[in-house]
Amino acid sequence: KQYTMVLELAEDVSKLPEGVTAVAGEPTSYDITVTVRLIESTPYGSGFGNREQLEVSVSPSNSGFKFYNEYKATGDVLISAEKSLSGKTLEDNSFSFQLYNHQGTYSKTKSNTGSTVEFDAISYSEKDIGKTYTYYVEEVKPDPIPGGYTYDQSKYKVDVVVSVDPDDASRLVTQKTINKIIDAEGHEIPWDQQASQTNQTISTISFSNSYEAEGTSITLDAKKTGTNPQMMMVGE
Repeated sequence: KQYTMVLELAEDVSKLPEGVTAVAGEPTSYDITVTVRLIESTPYGSGFGNREQLEVSVSPSNSGFKFYNEYKATGDVLISAEKSLSGKTLEDNSFSFQLYNHQGTYSKTKSNTGSTVEFDAISYSEKDIGKTYTYYVEEVKPDPIPGGYTYDQSKYKVDVVVSVDPDDASRLVTQKTINKIIDAEGHEIPWDQQASQTNQTISTISFSNSYEAEGTSITLDAKKTGTNPQMMMVGE
């Protein structure tokens, strides 16, 4: 005598922590066949029923049940700058700016839209949690610099710390710390005088250029004619 039933062993993916999902292509459930077979039935005695010996088998064995999960989280950071120009109207795309890292793995150049410079968002994944990334921002100086213009030579260092959103583990949050490391005249700012070391906060990266029309000189040549000693001619 034998009884057979099929059970399903499945992972309840709706109860997985935030950011955790089942790995695509891996099984999320297993069918388990349980067989109960009566081996022997022996009477206990009058009125006491039978003693039965059962054999239970499970297929497949529980050693084959594996569930695979993975954790994913995403986030990004936006870095922007402000641009100003004195002495002349600031037009779109007049100046270019570079955002880069020293490893050479990231470099983007953007031009101004009015007084705003917006770089593309930098994306991060769960592999970046707990890491700090350092970027630099400076204005691209043409060579030669056009006449009448004075360019801001400032350079900024931006440190970005990546962490998990405490309210949603599938999201990453970023924290920026901005330091000005070269001033507008091109002088390096000592480390102990930078904002992060003097309890100051720089919230905006800014560059200020100026324009002053160059003067035009005119040379006049003249020739004296006549014999009047009182006549004075320009250029004599």
